[in-house]
Amino acid sequence: MKAIGWISAAIICVSVFGIKMQNKAAVHNIVAQVDNSNISKTDAINIMAGSATLIGTVENKAASIPLRYKYGFFYADESFDEANFEQYVSQNKKNLNIKYASYLSNNTFAVKIENLKSNTVVKYCAVMSVGDSVYSHTPFKTFKTTELQISTDKKVDLGLSVDWAGYNIGASAPSEYGNYFGWGDITGSVKSTRYKDYVVETSDDDKNVVPDYDIATSLWGEEWRMPTLTEVKELLDKCTWTWVEYKKTNGYAITGPNGNTIFLPAAGCRYGNTICVTGERGSYWTGDLCNSYNAYYLYFNNNYHGYNYFLCYGGRSVRAVAKK
Repeated sequence: MKAIGWISAAIICVSVFGIKMQNKAAVHNIVAQVDNSNISKTDAINIMAGSATLIGTVENKAASIPLRYKYGFFYADESFDEANFEQYVSQNKKNLNIKYASYLSNNTFAVKIENLKSNTVVKYCAVMSVGDSVYSHTPFKTFKTTELQISTDKKVDLGLSVDWAGYNIGASAPSEYGNYFGWGDITGSVKSTRYKDYVVETSDDDKNVVPDYDIATSLWGEEWRMPTLTEVKELLDKCTWTWVEYKKTNGYAITGPNGNTIFLPAAGCRYGNTICVTGERGSYWTGDLCNSYNAYYLYFNNNYHGYNYFLCYGGRSVRAVAKK
């Protein structure tokens, strides 16, 4: 065993489907013993338009796998030069596109990778890390994400308690942002930042907006209304959310329990006359008041989706719902 500076060096061997590869520790200037641990199998499953699950199996000749080892996957687009992976690792230690598994189960590890482009080839390899500096990897493999199947219908059944509109109020297609509305403004023209200019106390006993002040009912007819907070929670809890780029527009593909999918664009929001954070965040009103001056809204970015509340003068998107 050679010494590199004050650290003993070794060659890390990883076996994938019986094929051995060697990763010389000198590339990373630090080395660790691997105690006969080998990654013997990798695969991609649950492949969707914007996500996939990568799995690997660890073979270990010792009684147990040392806790200091971390297992995960590196992934990149098809153009990545796998021949220069070791050089890439040594030059980008703090910005590696690697996702680690949180635990091993029966010597198997899995990670879900997201924010992928649809209908695109992805390269990946399993990675073993000892500490934060040393990586050995399996040979690269590829998978292709599926075509994004977004419903363009006006009304979409997601298998939930209500049907959801396929596009925003003010839009005519899922990828269009549509208009921005203050809560209770049925004209869509009020852009004041004074809450007194908005109807904020005209709601029923459950603090739901009444039809006379519901922008969805006003513009699309009695069949449609703004969603309640309960219906937004159902959309959050019972559907699969995948951040994607759809027709050059960022947002979430939301797939219901029945397999149908709608797209919510990251349309940003409006404050007064200024529209901001388009392509980065989505902000959609519910029909429910939080208190006399604030209403609940659905909020998301590429790493989060949930709900919050804000003053009613905020200009936000509206995605309508209809009874089944």
